[in-house]
Amino acid sequence: MKIQLRRGAAALLTLFLATSGAACASAAPASAAQTAALSVSDAESAAPVRERPECRVSAFHPETAEPLEGVQGSVDLSAIAQGSVALSVTEESRLKFRVIKGEETYTYDLSGDGTPAVFPLNMGDGSYTFELLRCVSGTQYARVWTETREVTLEDEFSPWLLPSQMVRYDADSACVERAWTLTKGCGSDVEIAGVVYRYLVEELSYDEVKAEQVGTGYLPDPDATLAEKKGICFDYAALAAAMLRSQGIPCQLITGYVGQDELYHAWNRFYVKERGWITAEIEAGANDWKRVDITFASEGVPTQTLEDDGAYTARYIY
Repeated sequence: MKIQLRRGAAALLTLFLATSGAACASAAPASAAQTAALSVSDAESAAPVRERPECRVSAFHPETAEPLEGVQGSVDLSAIAQGSVALSVTEESRLKFRVIKGEETYTYDLSGDGTPAVFPLNMGDGSYTFELLRCVSGTQYARVWTETREVTLEDEFSPWLLPSQMVRYDADSACVERAWTLTKGCGSDVEIAGVVYRYLVEELSYDEVKAEQVGTGYLPDPDATLAEKKGICFDYAALAAAMLRSQGIPCQLITGYVGQDELYHAWNRFYVKERGWITAEIEAGANDWKRVDITFASEGVPTQTLEDDGAYTARYIY
């Protein structure tokens, strides 16, 4: 799957503003309640006010994995109730892994070097069909293995609290440590989300060279994005998801289209229990998902424009 912003940042912003249909009026002055949001610097320097959350991880478990018929590899279905499936395959041919539920299908590239890969069960409870596909010629793939399992998630938010192929991190990742350092002084989930959001908007820059060069099958590396402080929209969204998930905030990485010109893009939604302000202009509702676009926000798109839900059409949710 090719996920990138093909135009330079300036041209991209011009296109989005021109085609979104959203007004760009100045925001109203912030109220005292809005400006009370904890700043990034204050949060980072604050003493811990909460226990450090356990970083939930998803992994391939060799001891519970089942061999794949006709393929040198195995599949681990032991964590489907926790929202993930994992594979390890050694093959010279190009491979794809497909997750199907009803009319929805997610197709992923799968490495054949034996490196385990974890994929989310992101379509809720129900009957899931898993398929392993092998390239037979050019872009033609043939199914070499399939299995169907009934899935009942222990927690509906599990897929959005775990690492996966699209959102790669573990307990030792630099982005996890950075998320904790930034938010240890936060007393609520909405404060955590706000500090991470504002930190990324302030720190990240759009990488126009990478946007022109990145190829099909690219997967983001949140730690690399954190270290380099630049990336494309996919990088921004993966880093945000990794940081928030590691702190117990359910966060989705979404790819789809923005504006009337249907620019392919990546953004996030996160879920918070309390109502509160992410910035002086962005409010999150209680027990609800909140969409944010860190890429466009970091490039100065007005908040009122970014709050226009009609400008965004989700295609895939990871």
